[in-house]
Amino acid sequence: MATLYLKYYDTAKAGAPGDQHRMEHRIGLELLSYGLQDLFQISIPADEISDHIQTEKLGKPFLDEYPDIHFNISNCDGLVVCALDKDPIGVDAEKTRRCPESVFRRLFTDEERAFFDDMAKTEELRVEWFLRFWTLKESYIKQNGAGLTMPLSSFSFTFDLSCDPMKIICSEPGFCFSQYQLESGHIISVCTVSKPDIPKLVFPFHQSKGEH
Repeated sequence: MATLYLKYYDTAKAGAPGDQHRMEHRIGLELLSYGLQDLFQISIPADEISDHIQTEKLGKPFLDEYPDIHFNISNCDGLVVCALDKDPIGVDAEKTRRCPESVFRRLFTDEERAFFDDMAKTEELRVEWFLRFWTLKESYIKQNGAGLTMPLSSFSFTFDLSCDPMKIICSEPGFCFSQYQLESGHIISVCTVSKPDIPKLVFPFHQSKGEH
């Protein structure tokens, strides 16, 4: 089963942007180290794990000694997430921010924009639905390792709101998507190879602010 390991951090203590980036990187390695031990009983200290990570041609990281274990890390203000699975996986996390109209026009399909306009009747909902679409698209390109070589408008998402939780459908077949909205304001999307299990959320350092 795909598992997400999460840790909140205090942005006020992160310092300058460069310091924040280093903090997020360190937390990501700590979560990866914890997850490897938790799921696969592989013990690699966080301060040594960088020596075991290589990158594919387009930049997707992998563990050189464990090619059958897949991971992906995402960070945003106040949160770092590490996803682990036995199949390729992609994860993206974002925190509340305004939706640039130019981005939506350029990167989203006509159908997605129509759904967005129908659902996003307030500024709060505009931010929420923008991040729902954005993180789904990012999780997909991170899962397949394509990065920004794949235009975000070349595939699309629809939502079946009659399901609980709502069903997320991608125009590209063969993938499963899950999405979480945390009480902290973060939205997380996960892309896995199609399987019925919903990824499990784990806060290994006893932090939890809820999700729905």
